[in-house]
Parts: sequence; structure tokens; C-alpha cells
Amino acid sequence: MDQHDYEVKSRMDILTSRVSELEKKVNIIDKFLGMNEYINYKANTITYKNLELNLNRFNIKKDNEVIKLTNIEFAILKLLFQNQQRTIPRKEFMDNIWNYNDDESRVLDVMIARIRRKIGSEIIKTCIGLGYCLD
Repeated sequence: MDQHDYEVKSRMDILTSRVSELEKKVNIIDKFLGMNEYINYKANTITYKNLELNLNRFNIKKDNEVIKLTNIEFAILKLLFQNQQRTIPRKEFMDNIWNYNDDESRVLDVMIARIRRKIGSEIIKTCIGLGYCLD
């Protein structure tokens, strides 16, 4: 091994060490926030019951069967999956996905109905007067 190879190996060891330290910090934060059981960082997926939302492929698997989603459907599910422990108000959906808030608009209701037809009606629960959450 010549000097150049030694320097490259040494730099790689330093980078590997830093990545390992970052992974440890992320795991600590996840445990603190209670999200570690839902998010798989290596596969970049979030799971809920028999569903697996793939953040790289913008799709969802139900019982290992891939279900294609529109961009809006994916964004709605991503928001729900990332907030499994709480009800998400209509206003938050409207602000995050459509960048406006129209209390009279039924677009969110229509999109939720379409998602329910694709993944099952028992997954997304309507919290009357509040918004939506995962059941």
C-alpha cells in the first residue's frame, strides 16, 4: 500500500466514523420522538399496519402488493404516516398540500375517498370537526 492509498483509506475511515456518529444521533432523536418503530431509513419507507409507504418510489404496498398513487394521494398519505400519533386538521392538509385554505372546498374529502378505495376504508379515520388520522 503506497502513501496515496493509505491517505485515501484514512479519509474513508474518518468519513465512515462520522456517518456512524450521525446514525447514532438520528436513532437517539427517533427514540425520543417515538418515530423509530415506523421509519426505516435504509429503505426510506414508513410502515403502518400492513401498509408500507415508499418515499423513494412514491407508492404504497398493501400486503406486499404495490398500489400506484397520484402525487396528491401520496402527499396526503405521507402527511398521515409521518404523524401517526395525532389527528391532522383539514387546514394543515390544505396548507401543506394545496398551499391555500378554503373551508368550503371538498377537494380533500374527494381525495381521501379515492385513497380509501385504493388502500381500504378502515385505514383513514374521519375525526368529525377535527380532520383525519390513521385508525
